[in-house]
Amino acid sequence: MLFDVVTKEEYGKLLEESGYEKGIEEGIAKGRAEGIAKGIAEGRAEGIAKGRAEGIVEGRAEGIAKGIVEGRAEGKAEIACKMKASGFDNDTIVKITGIKEEELAKL
Repeated sequence: MLFDVVTKEEYGKLLEESGYEKGIEEGIAKGRAEGIAKGIAEGRAEGIAKGRAEGIVEGRAEGIAKGIVEGRAEGKAEIACKMKASGFDNDTIVKITGIKEEELAKL
């Protein structure tokens, strides 16, 4: 056995002198620093990907909502034009379509 040849104290001193313990400490510190850096990079990449995905979803929802609003407005204008061409008075057209008189005057 090892401790039959040297004592535990001598072994500890040999390790200290050889730099073994210092090497382990430095290795642990370096490994910890690399692990933290890798974790930060992975976390940042995951956050960016998640943010992009959420942005795309929000953008699509906003685009769809805007398209619906614009489509309804165009539909009302089209109906108002047809009503006007058919001889309906402006008050009736405004009441039925909900279009404003200023907009109706532009049609």
